[in-house]
Amino acid sequence: METALAKRLRHLLGTIALLTIITACNRPLIPEYAQHGGQHKKGSGKTAVRPLRPRLGVDLYAKLNYSSARVRQWGERDIKYIVQDLHATNISISWNLFAPFNHSNQVMAVRHVTRTGGSKPGSAQLGSSLTAHNLSILTSIAKNYGATVEFRPLVKIEGPKQWSGYIAPYNVETWFHNYFLAELPYLQLAQQAHVREFIIGTELTDLEKVATKRGWGMFVRAVRSVYHGQVSYTAWEGHYYKPAKRALPPISPYGLAAYPDFTFHAVHCPGNPSVAQLVSRWMEQFRAVPAWLRTRTTIDELGIPAGCGAWRTPWNWNRDYPPDQTAQARWFTSACIAVARLGLRGVYFWNVNLADNPYYPSRSLTSFEGKAGARAIRGCRKLLRTSGTSRGG
Repeated sequence: METALAKRLRHLLGTIALLTIITACNRPLIPEYAQHGGQHKKGSGKTAVRPLRPRLGVDLYAKLNYSSARVRQWGERDIKYIVQDLHATNISISWNLFAPFNHSNQVMAVRHVTRTGGSKPGSAQLGSSLTAHNLSILTSIAKNYGATVEFRPLVKIEGPKQWSGYIAPYNVETWFHNYFLAELPYLQLAQQAHVREFIIGTELTDLEKVATKRGWGMFVRAVRSVYHGQVSYTAWEGHYYKPAKRALPPISPYGLAAYPDFTFHAVHCPGNPSVAQLVSRWMEQFRAVPAWLRTRTTIDELGIPAGCGAWRTPWNWNRDYPPDQTAQARWFTSACIAVARLGLRGVYFWNVNLADNPYYPSRSLTSFEGKAGARAIRGCRKLLRTSGTSRGG
């Protein structure tokens, strides 16, 4: 029997198909998810193609929906900084969608400013969703600077638990329906603007436990009916290669948000682990990932506060670490070396905030602008060049 989700999405697909006949660009659909470990048939004896060089990217984050004039002004400034100062020619643009609470079936783009849970217990912050029009402004600026673009919408909860990992709707089918509607204007823009990749979700860890493969499959098919470029998903840490008791999107490639805890018993502040020590831990972090999957894996989000000891909990951006730019710089450099050695698709550094002026950087430990961390990102390009041929930046 046809489910409610299937009926809703079938109706939407019929409507979208009419629009696609008029507006679609002549671009091929990406291949179905690779079966049997992504193995390919043996070739005909031709020379093997050299692996592609990993991408160096930066996440550009719009926390609010600002006026178009500000988006244009700030986008010009920030993208110039990313391309010319950080030497990164791959930009992942992120913005927020919102769910009223973690069990809600609703997820939507919010144009007015709304209050969400803060990163500290009991705190709050404001948020709204970047419109597709404003996103198109940033996309055009990035392309004018010769950068390639991908879209990565985030979901925040309008409650004390803001992280998307807590989303576990009462009715998963209804949630997928509403999530598709929330992403639809951005998917249409991505297709029209020839955006290289659309990341359909980030760290939806609790949803992975309650969703079904069928539900994900219907959602992904709806996405692909609109957008014909690369579709991917950002998993929390290693969930994408440890899928036990989880339903993940039927796609390839995958990405992850990388904030692993590293402990060095012989290293104590004010000391820092060496780059070699950190590289060793990064390599160990991916030891269980098969080689064929590593080549289809991107670190979509990597960051760490510029504080001594932050390598123990790089995800905790509220802790009062002793300021130490070396800790951040070595974390970035070691990650780039590991990405090159592992043959990953690329790495994106979190984040340049659209509203912040990178040429007059914040003193916050969580930013990298104006710090040794920025110099490490700039040096990453050379490190990634040592592996393979170009992926486009």
